[in-house]
Amino acid sequence: MVHLSRLLVAASVAVFLTPLTAGGAPPAPAYETADEPGVRAPASTRAPASTRAPASTRAPASTRAPASTPAPAGATPRPAASATRPNIVVFLLDDAAPHDARLWNDPQRTPAIYRTFVEHGIEFRNAIGENPLCCPGRAALLTGLHSHNNGVGSNDARLFSPQDTLAGALGGVGYTTMWIGKYLNRNELLSPQGWAAQMAPWTVFDGMYGAAAYYDYTVRAKDAGDLDYGDVHSTQTVADRAVMRLAAAPFDKPIFMVVSPFDIHIPNIPMPVSPEQTALCDQMPPWWTPAYNEADLSDKPAYMRDLPLLPAPDGWPMDLYCREMFGFDLIVARVTDQLAAQGRLDNTLLLFTADNGMAWGAHRLELKAVPYATPVPLYVAWPDRWGDSPRTIDDYVSNIDLAPTMCAVGGCSLGPYPSGQANPDGVSLLGLLDHGTGLGRDALLEQLPVRNGTEGGPTWAALRTTPDSPLGMWHYVEYETGEFELYDLQVDPYELDNLAGDPDHVAVQATLAARLDQLLGEGRVNRPDLSAWSKRGKYYAGYNLFSNTASPGQTVTRPVKRGTTYTFRVDVENNMTSPDSYVLDAHVSGGRVKVTWRLNGVDVTSQMGGLELSGVYGGQVVPLVLTLTIGRRFPLGHTTSIDIGIHSVKDAARVDHLTVAVRR
Repeated sequence: MVHLSRLLVAASVAVFLTPLTAGGAPPAPAYETADEPGVRAPASTRAPASTRAPASTRAPASTRAPASTPAPAGATPRPAASATRPNIVVFLLDDAAPHDARLWNDPQRTPAIYRTFVEHGIEFRNAIGENPLCCPGRAALLTGLHSHNNGVGSNDARLFSPQDTLAGALGGVGYTTMWIGKYLNRNELLSPQGWAAQMAPWTVFDGMYGAAAYYDYTVRAKDAGDLDYGDVHSTQTVADRAVMRLAAAPFDKPIFMVVSPFDIHIPNIPMPVSPEQTALCDQMPPWWTPAYNEADLSDKPAYMRDLPLLPAPDGWPMDLYCREMFGFDLIVARVTDQLAAQGRLDNTLLLFTADNGMAWGAHRLELKAVPYATPVPLYVAWPDRWGDSPRTIDDYVSNIDLAPTMCAVGGCSLGPYPSGQANPDGVSLLGLLDHGTGLGRDALLEQLPVRNGTEGGPTWAALRTTPDSPLGMWHYVEYETGEFELYDLQVDPYELDNLAGDPDHVAVQATLAARLDQLLGEGRVNRPDLSAWSKRGKYYAGYNLFSNTASPGQTVTRPVKRGTTYTFRVDVENNMTSPDSYVLDAHVSGGRVKVTWRLNGVDVTSQMGGLELSGVYGGQVVPLVLTLTIGRRFPLGHTTSIDIGIHSVKDAARVDHLTVAVRR
């Protein structure tokens, strides 16, 4: 028996395994398109940089030719399936706090956003992004699941299961589904088959390959392969391709489209703007609250206490964000113009939000991945259903509510999920929007279950109570380090006075801690989770599938050479919130391979017929090292498989399996 002490290790999750093969993205079914806009010509045919017009001489967006693309010649513009289901279009900002909306509530700077969402839409004043990182925020948007249930705890596309997402659900009821722009982080690590699986639910996929950028980037198009762009700003490309795809979309089907430029993510390189536009942004004051550059951090967690003061004493500078919003507004203008030209606009649900919030100087923190960066902007508009009079909603909502809402609008359903979870964790907001029916929630979950390598500190889980809570308005945070934060938001909205551990608030803290445990248990499937990674994570299998039998998604296949040694990491995760013990067994078929297993550096190969792992706490990941030495007589075409199974000591029905296969 191996007893494991409690390690507050963040859950390491991933989802899809396919063997890596040579070549780029696999071919996909053809989809009728117009000419490809803005694709970079071969270097030999491009004009030299010295002959191109300088950015300062280009006409501002407001003086250029009309952005909209007319309906096809001879066609009568008409909404697609307007009598039954509406179109759905999401405008997704990258990295934006709601602040006081100064970036988009000015009709002079952002006329399209102002007209569509501020002047004629509905604003949610208390919208929360559960996990304040890009990839987890996008996964929440597409699944309606908590981070601990969708498996995407960090910025890694390999963790995202494309099965049973909003795109597939809406596509299944007749929608033309489109993703345009930045997709999921680190997607360059996906295998070709992994890419095919990610693109499969989308009728149209024009996602940025690899790291998103403003210049010199690649668009991976499902129907055209990889398209390289050089000196065309990526916001312009997103606008062009969104309009092109809308123009080519069939009129007899409703549309679901996510338009996702890189704006306003660092390094904050805006599209070329006019001197007049620049002057408007130069006048924008910095963002400041009493939490900005907080003077006394002694009551904050240890990772924050030595943070230096930020160099801008008067607040977080907003001028670059302001310049970037001209490009985002161009996207909203061109897409809504195109929808109007096709007769679709009035029967289109439009959403404007961000993948995650930002700290923007609160408590000296610059970016995200912290509990103070969960609020996000959220606006919706749907002229046919809600009219065009502006209103605000103060109910607390989460980004996990958006997928169930859009599914309710489109007539689809989400779940059961690959994990076995029957329904989404989020709820539809239609009743709230249509009739003002409250959600009845007393708290919202926030979490960072996996450490982020470049931002933030330790992992954490938090809850934010709502006016429906009998306790009042609180923000409570638990860190993996054993540190806590507790703020009474009614008297301390900027979270300056940490009450955790205060004798007068022991009962409140204990009640909130118990409620947080309940939220962290929502939707969890009571099974362990096996996963396997090869060196550098290039090959992987098993995450979040929880199948009782091996499947292609639970097989990691590694091409090998004779006489060579290969190493894999096999993780055992307790997906529950309570402790459990497991029995792990492995069987080899095919032979001609020397197999060695190590746990914490100790050779446990002889125990792999029934290795017991005792005391595995909720969310804990136990890593084992599997080493395979390929025999010198390993024949060409031969495959050796190591079939790995796990079951709970408490409940034999809690099982998972995966297979590591090597083939020459």
